[in-house]
Amino acid sequence: MISQDDVNYYDYMHNASFTDKLMVGDDGRVTTQYTTAAGEKNRASMI
Repeated sequence: MISQDDVNYYDYMHNASFTDKLMVGDDGRVTTQYTTAAGEKNRASMI
């Protein structure tokens, strides 16, 4: 079960390395995608 609190994204969060969305990787693990101030999209594993 995944529970996510406060799913509202405020203006200051856009392109500031806050999570944009949750994704399921090819290995079945949940990862997060975030966008940096430079506009680069990165993924990180959830612990």
